[in-house]
Amino acid sequence: RIRCESLYSGALTDDLDVFTDAAAAVETAEGAPSVWLFHPLDWAHVAKLKDSADSNRSLVGAGTEAAQRTLNSIPVIAHPRVTQGSALLLDSTDIVAVESPLTLAVSDQVAFLDDAVVIRVTWRIGWNVLHADRHAVVTIDSGGS
Repeated sequence: RIRCESLYSGALTDDLDVFTDAAAAVETAEGAPSVWLFHPLDWAHVAKLKDSADSNRSLVGAGTEAAQRTLNSIPVIAHPRVTQGSALLLDSTDIVAVESPLTLAVSDQVAFLDDAVVIRVTWRIGWNVLHADRHAVVTIDSGGS
């Protein structure tokens, strides 16, 4: 989970303007919006938004085919591990990850009283967001739909 105090934050209403505002906020902070992360139920809610109350035409797709998973030409990834109720707009160039080499240590001294060998494998990984204002959160109240 990415938690940053200074992320742009907005809430979805009955139109898609909040997604445009989020992307503009990221770009204003010199970021490059690269991907939206949604919970599948939240993406379904967005994909079902209609262009008017008495219409069957989706704001995101044509209504007869599955909506292409993009918002303002930014790819959308829907995954159940994303926290339901919020969509994240990320600048992938602003997330840094590092890892250590895999190390293996073998000892027959540690388990001297037992006829055994002890093996230890170590690998470390870490990541961080460099500029919190180059990412955005949109709150989505999908009502479980």
